[in-house]
Amino acid sequence: MQFWLQPVPYADLNGDNYVDFTDYGILCRVVQGDLWVAKYEWLCENVYSDGSTELVQGWTYTVWQNKPEKNDRHPEIPGFDWIDPQANAPILSMNYIFFEQMFPDLIVDDPNEPIYVESSTQTVPGPNVVGWEIASTHGGNVGELWCPIEDGYVEPRTNGITKLCVWFDQPMDTNNTDPNAISVYGETNAAQPHPCSITWDGSYCMIITLCLALPDGDAYMITVGNSIKSATGRGLDAVHDICVTALKGDTNTSFAVNAQDLLAVNAHVGESINCDNARFDINCSGDINAQDVLAARAYIGHTAP
Repeated sequence: MQFWLQPVPYADLNGDNYVDFTDYGILCRVVQGDLWVAKYEWLCENVYSDGSTELVQGWTYTVWQNKPEKNDRHPEIPGFDWIDPQANAPILSMNYIFFEQMFPDLIVDDPNEPIYVESSTQTVPGPNVVGWEIASTHGGNVGELWCPIEDGYVEPRTNGITKLCVWFDQPMDTNNTDPNAISVYGETNAAQPHPCSITWDGSYCMIITLCLALPDGDAYMITVGNSIKSATGRGLDAVHDICVTALKGDTNTSFAVNAQDLLAVNAHVGESINCDNARFDINCSGDINAQDVLAARAYIGHTAP
């Protein structure tokens, strides 16, 4: 087995100069999709520490997104390998010892002909959350605004947090509308009721509607449960949650309402409302004006964890 542990490029998939079982796991990261698997045979003269030699035969498997073409390497190098007609690199190249232990059903009997395989034999990643949005309703001509938020978001408007949208990176099972799939926990107010409803806006966007606005003056962890699955039935790759805080008047995300928040609102008076400045319409009237400065002033001294 000395030969297989030499630092040879055709099997050192992770580039650490060793061919071992750390390379074995690379195959698990093949992306979803129908693939072509090919192999080519080779000979290598193995030189041992006692000076003896041995002619060793082996073969290498390659996995391609497109059907590969045979590449005759003669006269530069005896034998052949496979190339992508579109000049793309293979998804992976692996020594047969590792490949055939991982996927015995994909062994290619004829090295001169690649085989086509379905993606069911591959490890396909589950869905991930790629974004969150919050909805707020403003008067006038503004209406309902959906704006992106990140972990640590603070909601300063008097309407509070009542509706969120979760974006996924692949189509989801939109038949799951059980609000119990979402949990909400406050740092000081403990468990909150589950949302009133889950609806879907297409297959990538899940809308969470809370029965009531989250109580003011607390931070909340909102978690998407594992019962939310992709359209192909795969569970979430990891626990997905976001921490948001409800603190009326805290426009600068300091977790305390003070004179700085009043100055921040005043700096946006008269602006047309969009996602960049909507948080300064404290009373959600549809205009940023002196009434919003007074609304923020009413909460001076309030804090949140």
